[in-house]
Amino acid sequence: MNVVHSSDIVPFFKEKGVKEECECCGGDGWLILNDLAETVFRHPFGAGLVGLPIVVIECTNCGNIRLFSRERMKLKGQES
Repeated sequence: MNVVHSSDIVPFFKEKGVKEECECCGGDGWLILNDLAETVFRHPFGAGLVGLPIVVIECTNCGNIRLFSRERMKLKGQES
């Protein structure tokens, strides 16, 4: 499984201007959920299901969940 650490995410967030504060509660504590590494979507043009590698982070205060593309974050090939 590809493991993601905060040291992998923080530089990307700073570069892209991602706010550290939770948009729901204003908290700033986040937990990386490494056991959720991919989500599946139905392809919009009828080509079946498509897997999308993701980074999932959860607000430690309210449980709000954010999803980010691993490919966009350049985390695709990292192994634990």
